[in-house]
Amino acid sequence: MGVLRSCNFLEKFGNQTMLRAILCDRFKIAYNFILKCACSTVKTTMGWLENGQDDRSKIISMPKRQSHKMYWWVKIENLAVNYFKFVVVREPIKWFLSAVSNQVFFSINSFESQKLTSYKYLSIAKLGVNPEINWLIENLESYLEMSQFFKHHIKAQHIFMGNQIKGFDRVFQVERLGELGEKLSEITGMEINLPRLNTGGRKISLAELSEKSMKKLIDFYTRDYELLKDYYSPDKIWDEYQALKNK
Repeated sequence: MGVLRSCNFLEKFGNQTMLRAILCDRFKIAYNFILKCACSTVKTTMGWLENGQDDRSKIISMPKRQSHKMYWWVKIENLAVNYFKFVVVREPIKWFLSAVSNQVFFSINSFESQKLTSYKYLSIAKLGVNPEINWLIENLESYLEMSQFFKHHIKAQHIFMGNQIKGFDRVFQVERLGELGEKLSEITGMEINLPRLNTGGRKISLAELSEKSMKKLIDFYTRDYELLKDYYSPDKIWDEYQALKNK
């Protein structure tokens, strides 16, 4: 397996060409996961496929989470050619809203549970741990400075992907996740119905954003829109936003 894996995921790398992969050796599948892109669903499914705990033909509910280590930092070019390499992506602004919904408004992991210095505590006290969405975006840089956990969840999809896309055999959109289930079924010979996991939190509508917030997020995720231009664009999300506002 030396050709496939370059190193264990616990090692640290500053080189952004590295990406974090979950490997299913049993069926020769490599999944580059991105937070808030159905990652709990796909990670759990990958673990179920790798361990093969029973012979049921379907994933019909939340499989038991697996404890064995499948996470590796890899270079895309080092992944074995016979592995099916894929990633799941999401519209960048909707990705941001999903992360905020789940990590700020639902699980409160981003700010309330963080160990804060006196400076950070005072800053968070001033900004608020449960901010209105436009206030959060207006003060985004300050919130990012306060919490590495929050920063990690909304830092941009291209960073998770090693700033490239050409090395993947397939890019799936989270809005069309059934296509991934179909592909995994084709590879494994089993009928794969992907469960929906980690969906907690009030859903934030695009219509709740101000035009100023929309413009700031489009600018913030410029590189994602460049990399994912075949799937998402600022014009499309802006048109969807305007349609919702005009209802």
